[in-house]
Amino acid sequence: FGEIPGSGYVGSLFFILLLFAALTSAISLLESVISTLEEAVQVNRKKMTIRAGVILWIMGLITVFSFNWWSEVKPLSMLSGFEDKNIFNLIDYFCSNLLMPVGGVLMTFIGGWSLSANASKEEMINTPQPVYRLWYFLIRFICPVIVVLILLSSI
Repeated sequence: FGEIPGSGYVGSLFFILLLFAALTSAISLLESVISTLEEAVQVNRKKMTIRAGVILWIMGLITVFSFNWWSEVKPLSMLSGFEDKNIFNLIDYFCSNLLMPVGGVLMTFIGGWSLSANASKEEMINTPQPVYRLWYFLIRFICPVIVVLILLSSI
């Protein structure tokens, strides 16, 4: 931004817009938590939203503290391969190397095995039949194997 005319204004506007993008994304992510809690617990939605937001914000501070106050805290340092991982690095490793591939495998099973062929055809109504058949074969047989291989290689 420093090279363009009006860089102070453009840079400020960029980061203000980035702030709004982050807030709207956080609100949509919080909505899934609130709707799940709303079904499980009979509490005022406004109070539940505030409580959940505060709890998630406090949990988010754990990752922030991993870069300063808790940068030397290495909870799994006794395990090989985790000696240099602080709390943030452990969360990142767990999410990237375990949760995402497991979620991918589950999605392939849901899309290929749990969802009926008619339901998936309805969702892909404008897709040509040969493309749909290829997708259906891939989602049932090839994708789960590939994602499991990715999971095993990342462990």
